[in-house]
Amino acid sequence: VKEKAAAQKEAVVNHKIADGRSSLHMAATRGDKAAVAALLLAGAAVDLADASGYTPLFFAAQNCRVAVCAMLRAAGAKEPPVSPLSLLSLENIV
Repeated sequence: VKEKAAAQKEAVVNHKIADGRSSLHMAATRGDKAAVAALLLAGAAVDLADASGYTPLFFAAQNCRVAVCAMLRAAGAKEPPVSPLSLLSLENIV
């Protein structure tokens, strides 16, 4: 029963919308530190990629969310993929 409840919690916290983004992607994009902290505490997958292969750390870096980048990296996020559109942000933040 405990395992089933944990699996359901993980499915909810990592739920993706049509473009593959999760709540953690959106919170990281907005720079919402409280939401990022709560999602990580709830078990959100820190390196969950969207439909294009981008992780929450990528979106945080792209949007210059320095504190969120630090939170995600502390939670074990791997370096994000680089695209020409985000190269400047990544060089300055990550």
